[in-house]
Amino acid sequence: MLKLTRRSDNHLFKVLAVFGFCVALCVDFFRGFEYVILQVDGRNDYVTQAEEMLRGWSYMLSNPNPLGHGIGFSFLIALTFLISNSTSFVIMKILLAICHGTSAYLIARIGFQIGLKKPFWVLASVLYAIDPFILFSVSDITTEPIVTLFVLYWAFLFLRVMKGGNLDNLHILLFSLSGFYSVFARPNSILPFAMIATFILYKWIKARVNKVVLSFSVSIFLSLLIVYEFILTKLYAGFVFLSPAGGYNAEVMCSKVFVPQYLGFISQAENTRINNWVYGATKSGEIFANQEVYNIPAANQELWKLGIKSCLAQPLESLGVLLIKPFALWRPYVVYGAYSPTVFFASLLLWVPLTIAAIYFLTRRNLNPIQSQLRNYFLIMAISFTISLELTPTQIRHRVAFAEPFYWLFFVWSASVLLNFLVKKRRMANISIKF
Repeated sequence: MLKLTRRSDNHLFKVLAVFGFCVALCVDFFRGFEYVILQVDGRNDYVTQAEEMLRGWSYMLSNPNPLGHGIGFSFLIALTFLISNSTSFVIMKILLAICHGTSAYLIARIGFQIGLKKPFWVLASVLYAIDPFILFSVSDITTEPIVTLFVLYWAFLFLRVMKGGNLDNLHILLFSLSGFYSVFARPNSILPFAMIATFILYKWIKARVNKVVLSFSVSIFLSLLIVYEFILTKLYAGFVFLSPAGGYNAEVMCSKVFVPQYLGFISQAENTRINNWVYGATKSGEIFANQEVYNIPAANQELWKLGIKSCLAQPLESLGVLLIKPFALWRPYVVYGAYSPTVFFASLLLWVPLTIAAIYFLTRRNLNPIQSQLRNYFLIMAISFTISLELTPTQIRHRVAFAEPFYWLFFVWSASVLLNFLVKKRRMANISIKF
């Protein structure tokens, strides 16, 4: 009977994965498979970098992107262009839909692991799959669906490892590969991955996991990272750590101009003004103009110095900005003025209950051991993500990609606790009536 139930659960996990995939495809169909959000300058940096890659290595050497993102996601887009022999986003959108479906599958598996009853882990997976704010990113060309998939996959492995369960060697290798690609696509994910990898590797060593496999897994990550840095050094004719965008972000790291956006209440006109200001504020053009030889690493270092100097010039003001940034990341509503009033109030209606449920789960003392490990994982990742995003002008979409899947798990767990309480209260009332 137990085997039959487990087989039935495995089938249901797969059904939920297909459901998440189909939901994403439906949104793509109605929104348009070629839809992509453009910046103020009419471009999408990831797509622009992908198109530059298609022109070949020689072109990239002659025209390096000075403020480029991590090139991993652009590289994936370029591969889909090569496969389709076009600049269509259809293959890319299908890949992101697969990520969404796999994430729905992992939420169900994690819900099962932490002891939720079947109706509740099914509900968590379904609610995640139809979450409009998550689907907003899935139907665009962004790294968020991949980030969501990886943090859920790492959570799944973390719970298995902390529970003392055995892992296939393939999972040990996939952990390193997913960690590298997360850094390859989004360089600021290196701190969260390093933090969680420290705990997992310690547990694996303690559990006497095959040392050859473990060493090979770590070697793969380090080797790929070294190769990536070598390519960047060749591309930019000098050393930059993971991406030259670090200097650009550092330049506006402590800027108080973003504070109205961080607080989330701002007019549409003011929001547009701030977004336009960012493109004109950078000193990169001036720095490049003063160079005798076009040198991106040197410009990156100069921008870092300007950013640090700006922060130190007004230390109390800068500290205030840095303290507001975590609120900008975790506030339970989108920026009023960046979206329509409908979207703003929808975010309040959805995110306030989810945030309350998350706080309730994270502050409980009566969690079972595996639930406590999920809390530990979430807090480790939440702290490291928050620190890593202090460098950038923080946006709520980063929080949605990382935390919202876990919010749904916390929400259905809280609902299950409430339901159990009401059932017990009703039983007690019935017993009292009989007596």
